[in-house]
Order: sequence, then structure tokens, then C-alpha cells
Amino acid sequence: MLLKHHTRTQGARQAITALFAGVVAGPMLLGWAEAANQLGGKEVSQIKDVEEEPAEVSALGRYLAGHVARRDGDTASAADFLGYALAGDPKNEQLQLEAFAVLIADGRVNEALELAAAIHEREPRTGLGNVVLAVAAARGGDFKAAQQRVSKASKRRINRLVMPLVTAWSQVGSKNFEGAAKSLSVLGKRKAFADFQHYHRALLDDLAGKTEDAENAYRALVDHETGSSLRWYQAYGNFLERNGRSGEAVSLYKRALSHDPGAPVLAQRLSAAEEGAVPNRFVADARSGLSEALFGVASVLSQEGALETAMIYARLAVFLRGEYPVAQLLVGRILESHQHWQEAITAYKGIDAESDYAWDAQLRTAASLQRLEHYEEAIKLLRRMVKNAPARTDALVALGDLYRSRKNWSDAVAQYDQAMARVLEQGHANWTLLYARGIALERAKQWDRAEADFLRALELRPDQPLVLNYLGYSWIEQGRHLKHARKMIEKAVSLRPRDGYIVDSLGWVLYRLGDFEGAVRQLERAVELRPQDPVINDHLGDSYWRVGRKLEARFQWQRALTFEPDEKLIPTIERKLGEGLED
Repeated sequence: MLLKHHTRTQGARQAITALFAGVVAGPMLLGWAEAANQLGGKEVSQIKDVEEEPAEVSALGRYLAGHVARRDGDTASAADFLGYALAGDPKNEQLQLEAFAVLIADGRVNEALELAAAIHEREPRTGLGNVVLAVAAARGGDFKAAQQRVSKASKRRINRLVMPLVTAWSQVGSKNFEGAAKSLSVLGKRKAFADFQHYHRALLDDLAGKTEDAENAYRALVDHETGSSLRWYQAYGNFLERNGRSGEAVSLYKRALSHDPGAPVLAQRLSAAEEGAVPNRFVADARSGLSEALFGVASVLSQEGALETAMIYARLAVFLRGEYPVAQLLVGRILESHQHWQEAITAYKGIDAESDYAWDAQLRTAASLQRLEHYEEAIKLLRRMVKNAPARTDALVALGDLYRSRKNWSDAVAQYDQAMARVLEQGHANWTLLYARGIALERAKQWDRAEADFLRALELRPDQPLVLNYLGYSWIEQGRHLKHARKMIEKAVSLRPRDGYIVDSLGWVLYRLGDFEGAVRQLERAVELRPQDPVINDHLGDSYWRVGRKLEARFQWQRALTFEPDEKLIPTIERKLGEGLED
């Protein structure tokens, strides 16, 4: 089981996704939308230069540029272009709504507030407009105004979740804890929202000083039968630490880490709890409680791929609280999803170095630097992290992964060896580290060590399809244990039937065993799953040749060459194109 960074289960997330559909986008401007659809995949840079066109064309060009930028998650450009278009057509209602949404998604909430008044005047019940105005009021400490805003808003779609949360925490701001509990109870009427109700009721009771009620609620959350959220563990652990029960908090964090070893924030909290440091309240006041609610909504939506809407709520959470590392981290992750690596790095750098999330932010910064091909900068950052945290393994593993991606196998092995030494000191093995080191060792021509790592990984996870596939395929290439390799790969395929690489392995073991017809069937399916992989196309070509389909074989070999295969493979394919395969 993996801990989730949100507060909902799978079925509930699907229900929420259905509710929020259409809450931001709405109907498009018909003429402009048709032009935007015709524009297709053109880059924004291709349509930016509109200054010399007539006013109507210029406005259209800017709208189209904003539309494409918005589709690609480039909220900064989308906000700029739609702002330009709105300046030329300031009373256009749909354009106001679109500009309003992307301004918030880009973190320019103060600018969005200028539009919010106009939108609210025209549509007093608009959901997002009232939420933004309520958040602005709460930020200024006017919780009565915040309640008034949400009381007038539509309760449709995602607002069925958002409005009770905003109402409840606004009531807390007015010291009306009983009313807040009643507002939260509305969420319990929908199964999809029940966990939101329980979590925020625990936070509310904790803040109200109802210690026994809060503990019962926290304990019920972390013992949740369908899996617990990372935030629930953090909140309960914080409660235990503040109430002088650090030993219980340590046990709780260790329990959480046993489920999700890759959660840096839990490791940070465990270390602090072991030292006996007393943390600040997890939710200290109504404003931070409302921020937590907005973050929870954003986190759920991001899990479902509703990235712009998720970004809107994450930005509002940060706007309300000022510094809010968990939401800032989510902003960075959403930017990464759109491959805006530099913008993600900027988001991560805004996280306080003393925060529990600072380590995670640094790891993600290193990953984004790697995506930008700033390898030396990423290596320097990771080496500093390794030095600063001699008990941790994640930075070492990240450094090993970086070297492995660069095919620097010996350096990758060295980092993995150090990470493994630290793991063994802590008394627990890790199949993922064994798998990663095994790959690096195999590529570094240290097969005996690699094979031992793969076998040990399978002892820990007998049904792990990636390990089954890699070890099985390696044996195939060496001409060893072919029947055993076939059984392992068949098992891997049953576990991951749509993984083209694993299906290719099955086709190739059948080829090596002489079942060429069976190989063709599997490799044709592998090519469907991974049509642009040169090795899979090359394997299919070999299988076609063996069953007498020589024209198709040469076609597949030629395709393999167009997909930039490894340099060592090119002469072999070219020879087959000229001479075919030997009998």
C-alpha cells in the first residue's frame, strides 16, 4: 500500500472528477473556438506576432495564442494573451471568465480579483468567483464577509465539496465551532466526501481543544480500511507530539514509512520526533484550516489529471496562507506535469529551507535540472544533499539514477553501493535499489553481481514484473535458463499485459526457443504497444524472416533504423537488410 498525498480514495476521486467537469472552462466563444481547433498543435511562438494585423485579427490571434498556451499549461503566457484579448473586448463575458481562471492558475490572484468584482456583479452565484472573493476576505480576517460570499454561491459540481469547507472554516474564524461542525456534516451525506468531513472535523476538534474527540477522529483516519493519506499521518503525529507523546508519534511515523518509504516529509518528521522537538500546530487557525481544505481539493483534482483546476485551488491555498510548502510543492509538481521544468524549479525554491518539505523540493529540483540537461548543476546539488544527510539514501539513489541515465555505469554503481551500505546499516533491504543497481551492474559488465541483485530483489518481491522481465531477458540474451526465463516473462506479461517492453521479451524468448510463429504474434502486439522502439521493430523483423515473410522483415528492419537505435545495433540491422538472416 502506498500513502497518498491527498485525502480521498479512488472511487471518491472519480466522483469528484465528474462533479468538477465544466466548472472552469464553460462554453467557448464559437467563432474563436473553431479557429482554435483548426490551429491544432501549432506552437504559441508561431502566432505571437500580430501587432501589424487589423484590430479584429490581432484580438483573434491573441485569443488563439492564449488558448494554445492554456492547453499546454503555460499559464503565464495564457494569462498575458487572454489579458491582451480582453483589453480589446473588455465586456466579453466568456473571455472574462477564461482570463480570470488562468490568472489564478498563474498565481496572479490580486489581478484576478480585479475581474472578480465584475464577474460577481453580472453572475452573483458564480462558484469560482465567490470562492476567490471569500478567500480574499478570509485573508484579510473578515470571515463574516467570507461566509456571505459562499452562502450566495452555486452548490453545483465541485462546489458541493468546496462550499461546505469554506463555510466551515469561515465559521471557525468567527469562533462558531458548533456551526462549523454542522457545515462539515453536510459532506457526510455524500460517500465521496466523507473522508473530507472526518479529516476536517478532526482538525476542527483539535483546534477547539476537544482533545479526546480529535484523537478518536485522527486514529480512525490512520486506521482507514482503504488506506490512509500522508496528511492524516502528519496531522495525527503532530497532535501526539504537541501532547507530549513523542514516542507514540515516532511509532506512527515508522508505521507510515513502512507503507511509503519514499516519503521524505515523513522521514523529516520522524527525525524531529526522535529529537523531542515540539512542532507548531498543524492547523493553527481558521485561515490555515481553510488553506488545508483548498489544498486537499487541489490534490484530489491533480490526481485525476484536472491540472488547471487543481492549480487554481493550490494557488488560492498559497495566496491565503502566504508560505504553504505542501501547496507550493504541488504547484511545482503540476508544472512538471506540463514539462515546465524551470518554472517548477522556481516554485521549489520558494519553499523555506527549514520546512519539512525542503528536502523533497530539492530532490525535485535536481530532477527538473536533469530534464533541462543541466547535469553538472543537478550533480552538485545532489552531492551536497548526500553530504548534509549521511543517514538518508534518496539523494544517493537520485544521483545513481542520474549517472545511469547518462550511461555512466561505473559512477552509477558507486552511488548505489553507498546507498545500499546505508540501507543495510538501517537493517532493511529495498527491492527498488537492488533492481536499479542490478541494471547498472549488468551494463557495467559485472553480471555475477547484477544477477545476485535481481535474485535478491525477487526474494523480496517475487511477483515484481520489472525484475522478472529484466532478469528473464538477460538470461535470454545470454542463452541461459531459457525455459525458466520464459516462465518468468510469461508471469510478468500476465501482471503487465500492456507493457510493450515486457511483451517484446516474451516474443524474443519464443524466438530463441524456435517458436517463430508464437514470436510473431507476441512481437506484433509489442510493436502495437511501442511502435517507435527500434529494438522491438528489429525483433519483429527477425521473426518475420524466420517464418518466410521476408519483405515484411526488411520493412521492419528499415523502420528500426528510422527510430535512432543504439549505434552498436545499426551495423547489424544494415547487414540484415543487405544479406538477410543466416539459416
